Amino acid sequence: SGEDELQCIEIKQHKFNWKALGEIFKKKSLWMVYLQGFAGVFPWNVITYYIFDYLGKERGYSDNTTLMIMAPAVVLMACGYPAGGWLGDKIFKRHKGGRLIAAVTGVLLGMIGLFLAMNTPNDQTVLFGILLCLTGFFMHFASPNIISTMYDVTLPEVRSSAQSIESLIENGGAWTAPILAGILADATSVGFSIKTICTGAWALCVVFLLLAISFIPKDIESLHKQLEERARVESAAQ
Repeated sequence: SGEDELQCIEIKQHKFNWKALGEIFKKKSLWMVYLQGFAGVFPWNVITYYIFDYLGKERGYSDNTTLMIMAPAVVLMACGYPAGGWLGDKIFKRHKGGRLIAAVTGVLLGMIGLFLAMNTPNDQTVLFGILLCLTGFFMHFASPNIISTMYDVTLPEVRSSAQSIESLIENGGAWTAPILAGILADATSVGFSIKTICTGAWALCVVFLLLAISFIPKDIESLHKQLEERARVESAAQ
């Protein structure tokens, strides 16, 4: 049967080549993913760099209060990775942009959570802690879905290269973020700097991810056609 013939086809191993690498830059969805990668690391780097100083000096929280807030926030941050990945896989079954839909959902909710937390009065410690924990949970929804999306649109032999380009771009954002945050904090306050840079960066991520969602079905279909063509060629050769 056709199925038996397909199972007997020996799949040829395709090695890295520059032509396949060049195909990466023809994917519009990847361009959007890379752009959101640059902006997306701003919140993480700014929050981790300045949050303890902000809680202690500008909110006046003691070390014990800070610990009571940050301990569950860190745990929920870790939980956000598998939760975001699970949600992305579930939506992907119904829509080719499902993983990016999960990512943009996490970005939106994280942005809203942080904005509300930063505008919570200092004496409402419990409410601030809850909002910060929710922010931590949602802010990592994007990470596993971004990696999976890169694999969804790139040929197997250049997937590591596609991810390394993403990492390179993210590193550029990672060292830029604290510098901008420091300049803004010196001119205004640490709290204003955190709120402005994080919400601004996440707003850009939402735009880039929405554009990526519109491009992703065509890019996935293009990859599938390439893989199907390879299978036909190898089948004919065998």
